[in-house]
Amino acid sequence: MVVPVVTAVARTVVTKKAKYQAVSDRTKDAMLERRNRELGKMYSNATGEKPSWILYMIVGVFALFKDLTDLVFGFIPGIGMAIALVFGFCFSAVIYLLLMAFDRSGGARNLNSSQLFIKRLLVLLAATVVDMVPLIGFLPVTTLSVMLLYWMAKRAWKKGTGQ
Repeated sequence: MVVPVVTAVARTVVTKKAKYQAVSDRTKDAMLERRNRELGKMYSNATGEKPSWILYMIVGVFALFKDLTDLVFGFIPGIGMAIALVFGFCFSAVIYLLLMAFDRSGGARNLNSSQLFIKRLLVLLAATVVDMVPLIGFLPVTTLSVMLLYWMAKRAWKKGTGQ
């Protein structure tokens, strides 16, 4: 009578151990898969969310206002370039800060998103430098650079999502 009870208890213990072992193996596999997925995101071109066209329209209005002030003050020979330089750096800084604060197309853990922010800064600085050239300063370079920034963000998002 004791033997069947001991056998039943032993079978139950072995079954529970196997069941817990299977669950822990699945948990380990899930944890490894999640870790690999996170590492893949960190080193990929995935950029999180789709770039907001509303944000870029607001930033485009700032850029258009900056280009209009360049056009208005550009007719003044000596002071015009100095005002264009000051407005250029101020508006480029505002545009860059707005994009950095509100554009979520660069993921927080994505290593390539920092490259996107550096590219944005370089594009805006190049637009400011091009605005200081006397004959080209009348063109809407800053507005075109904001369009270029939107295209870059959208291209990076599409490349990251595989669309």
